[in-house]
Amino acid sequence: MKPQTLIPLLVIAVAAFFGWNSYQNCQLQLPGLAAPASCVSSPTTPTTPTTPTTPTTPTTPITPTTPITPTTPTTGGAPELTMVAPDVNPAVNLRPERAAILTAFSSKNYPEVMSQADGWLNARPADALISLVRNNALLKQRNSSVYTIGVSVPVSGATTQAGEAVLQGVNMAVQEANKDGGIDGKSIAVEVLNDQNDRALAIKAATAMVANTKVLGVIGPVNSSSALAAADIYNGGLVHIAPTASDDRLADAGPWTFRMVPKNSAQGRALARIAKKRGFIRIPVFYDPKGAYSKGLADAFEKEAANLGISAVPVEFTSGSLPEQTGFDVFQDSPAPDAAFISGDYTDVARIAKALREQNITVPLIAGDSAYSQSLLQTAGQAVEGLTLVSYFHASATSVGSTQSFVKAFASRYGGGTPNARAAQAYDATRTLLEAIRRAKTKDRAGVKAALGTFTSEKPGPGVTSKVQFKDGGIVGRPFVVIQVAQGKLVSSGIAPQ
Repeated sequence: MKPQTLIPLLVIAVAAFFGWNSYQNCQLQLPGLAAPASCVSSPTTPTTPTTPTTPTTPTTPITPTTPITPTTPTTGGAPELTMVAPDVNPAVNLRPERAAILTAFSSKNYPEVMSQADGWLNARPADALISLVRNNALLKQRNSSVYTIGVSVPVSGATTQAGEAVLQGVNMAVQEANKDGGIDGKSIAVEVLNDQNDRALAIKAATAMVANTKVLGVIGPVNSSSALAAADIYNGGLVHIAPTASDDRLADAGPWTFRMVPKNSAQGRALARIAKKRGFIRIPVFYDPKGAYSKGLADAFEKEAANLGISAVPVEFTSGSLPEQTGFDVFQDSPAPDAAFISGDYTDVARIAKALREQNITVPLIAGDSAYSQSLLQTAGQAVEGLTLVSYFHASATSVGSTQSFVKAFASRYGGGTPNARAAQAYDATRTLLEAIRRAKTKDRAGVKAALGTFTSEKPGPGVTSKVQFKDGGIVGRPFVVIQVAQGKLVSSGIAPQ
């Protein structure tokens, strides 16, 4: 891909993520990090812009190929930019400090990028995207030989926090690799594109990544829907490692698709075994029949529940809505249910949990990994107290792989921040991709794909919660961490029974 095309691609991710005002910046704090002082008293009031010491002007104006349409402004902030395609440069509504960094990079003023990024990161150490931009600017300034990897994540939109966490994991792995001398004397550069967790944009991002022949492999997409949509493109000849997507169908997506988490079906079985261990015998299963994640997880739970002698009662709901009243009336049956399983994302779990409690239904609740979110606690409050779910990582786990050493390293790099599961999975996915480049007999895309095939029990790769080994493109041997809501916090409570 030509340099004049690479610049808009990098700028797109930064611009879309950092085109927000102080309001979004205050709201999207990494769990465990204190908000900036400017956010404490009035999170909706923009901070005073900092004027760059040396304004820069791009040497060649970048003309978007497709018009950008900003979304409608929201209360308390400037409109969030909408990326129409990965090769479009949105050049409006940027915070001055961030815009200055982008302008410096696009004009190839790499010393200015370094200076401004250092000041920005000194106050905001968890800003992984600016850290990656600084990394690339430093490599450009030094005219370093590099290997390039790609990242396809949401850096704007409703799921920005997911993309932010993934970028933190990627950045940590890349910084560690470069500090250790890179690979074969070459440093690691990172191409970031914004897919907004949207199927169509994930396809466009994949198309751009495939077209950029320098990219040896990609981390992403994050969710199953986008990963499945983009898999056809990547299977044209570019490895992509999905850090958190779990849909069973990814196993058949093609030989260039790799998955870092166990399948939904494995998760459903683990949750049913937890229910059995706790003595539950009759459980309504709330699920969305049109949701791939929700239905797949519910089906697996019901199948294993039947094998274990648990009576599972299916109750349908539509995403964004509550089940029919008959779904709640089942708790009046005899024998009465002694637990409830809610198969959906954190918004589904929060909504149904609150409805159950409002009808004085106080049975224990069970959910899948998509419920793992601080937003669940903020939205549902006391309604999810005692909820049990599973994930593939939790920072409070003390007996799972090298979790605690990772947590300490993460806190050191990001100003005391606490990593979540997405950050840990992205860190492992990036280290896996870099290790594949090291192992590759030929440093090209085919060589990287072949090297990933060597991640077996005899020669696994390093991992936070378990060693990394693949079978048919999916990770094997990775344990589920049991998590409970206790006193309004998500805490680890052991490993799921196998």
